[in-house]
Amino acid sequence: MTSCLGLCRLFCVFALVLLFSPPCTRALQLRMGGAGSGIDVGSLKVRVTDENDRPIGVRAHVQLMMAGGASTTGDAYCDEDGIVNFNGVPVGTYDLVVSGEGLERTDSGPFEVDNRKTTQAMYIQVKRTADVQAEEASNGGGIVSVRDLNVPKAAGKEFDHATRDMGNQDWKRAAAHLKKAIAVYPKFVDAYNNLGAAYRRLGDVLQARQAWQKAIELDQKFAPALLNLGRLAIGERKYTDAEGLLSRASAADGGNPQILMLLGQSQLLAGHFDQAIASEDKVHALPNHEKYALSYCIAARAFEHENRGPEAVAQLQAFLQEQPKGLLADAVRKELTRLDAVMANSIRR
Repeated sequence: MTSCLGLCRLFCVFALVLLFSPPCTRALQLRMGGAGSGIDVGSLKVRVTDENDRPIGVRAHVQLMMAGGASTTGDAYCDEDGIVNFNGVPVGTYDLVVSGEGLERTDSGPFEVDNRKTTQAMYIQVKRTADVQAEEASNGGGIVSVRDLNVPKAAGKEFDHATRDMGNQDWKRAAAHLKKAIAVYPKFVDAYNNLGAAYRRLGDVLQARQAWQKAIELDQKFAPALLNLGRLAIGERKYTDAEGLLSRASAADGGNPQILMLLGQSQLLAGHFDQAIASEDKVHALPNHEKYALSYCIAARAFEHENRGPEAVAQLQAFLQEQPKGLLADAVRKELTRLDAVMANSIRR
């Protein structure tokens, strides 16, 4: 069957734009009507608690993601009170994903950022993992992150300052606080990861890479830094390197659909089509996989490379069942029409 040269290629380009370009509030504002219009951005305050509405005792990782799971708009750790602020968020539909040591990965589900409200609040309750629940019971209820136990108070304070700065998108100030935290505690893995994110937002890819590599030197199974390095590798078209990094990230955090979807994309771009299909199948087996419907498009591209037209069609149809509206949905419908024509011509021959 003829390889896909049209809209199916668009799926990979579309994903690359969403997944590997640093989210830029200014650019988003311009696309949505221009900065200063007063109608295109909002602010979001997130509070993370346990099931009893108590502080969770760890600095949970909070991601603000565009609906569909294709890109991350905000990425920070909550402070000691479980608070994260995201400012200048373009109006639209989002998901919040919370994760951390000893915590079950929690997804808020889709919600709207509405410019009519100056500041919106989201409250997310998270569960502890089964092993931590058992430890908590044996210890009388208290729980603190193993990594956080080693962080001196002065370093933790600088980290919290940086978290607030990242929420305000003040990346330069955040980087300064994170460097102070690392100076106090050179083994601060989370600080290195956030420092890499700050440098990436400042356009300094070299220092971002160095910070993430340092995080992995300190903790070889630290999935967030492996994921970030995998993104960089895909953006640089080093697809085999990306596949290796994202495979390691997936091994460390196998329930993370974002990692699995990116892994499948790196495998597709590296020409490992069977592996790409297998990775995207794993995405669909996870809870809340509907937010990662782009994985169907990646699998469809892999099936088409293997001349398996009916399977490619089935993947695109599954995408439309989960995301029937939007620009990408329109592109998928056009691609389905093209695929149907190609297969009909093949049968006639």
